Amino acid sequence: MSTAEQILAAGVAGHITARDPELTDHFWVNPFGTSFKQITVSDLILVDPHGVVVEGRRPVNAAAFAIHADSGGAVVTGAEDGAGLAASLADKKVLIHKKHGLITVGDSVEAAAWWFIALERCCQVQAIAEAAGSISVIPDEYAAKSYEQTGHDLGGRFQLQPHVQDLITEQGDTFPTS
Repeated sequence: MSTAEQILAAGVAGHITARDPELTDHFWVNPFGTSFKQITVSDLILVDPHGVVVEGRRPVNAAAFAIHADSGGAVVTGAEDGAGLAASLADKKVLIHKKHGLITVGDSVEAAAWWFIALERCCQVQAIAEAAGSISVIPDEYAAKSYEQTGHDLGGRFQLQPHVQDLITEQGDTFPTS
C-alpha cells in the first residue's frame, strides 16, 4: 500500500482542514465517518469559529473543530484543548501528539500533506533504526542546511507534486484536483 493509500485509509476519525481564503476565521473540513477515498469537494463542510456548519449537510467532528479552531478551551480529549495544541505547535510545521498522532500545518493543503508524508516516513525510519540497534544522529548543521533548502512551504508544495501526479495517473478523472 502506498503512503497516499495509507493516508486515504486513515479511518473514520481522521480529518483534514483548510482555512477558507475569503472567510479567514472559517475552515473547511472533511465529513466525519466518510472514507477519504470517497470524499468529493461537495462533501466538504464549512464551519464558522464557533463550530456551526455554514455550508454542508453533515455534522462536524468535534475533535476536528477543537483542534483546528481558536476554540480556547474546547475539549479534544480530557483536559487537552485546541488552544493548547496550537501553543505547543507554535511556529512549527509538525507536532507528534500522544493521543491524536501526527499533526501537520502549512500555508497550503499541498505543503501540509507533504509534511505529513515526510513526518510519517521519518517516524517509520526512526522506529526501524532504533529496533536495529544504535543510531547515528545527524549533526545540527546538516539538519539546519537541509531545512534551509527544503523546509519552506513552497518546498513542501513542490515535493507533493509527484504524489499528486501518480494519483491522477492511477485514478484518472476521478481524483479531485481542485
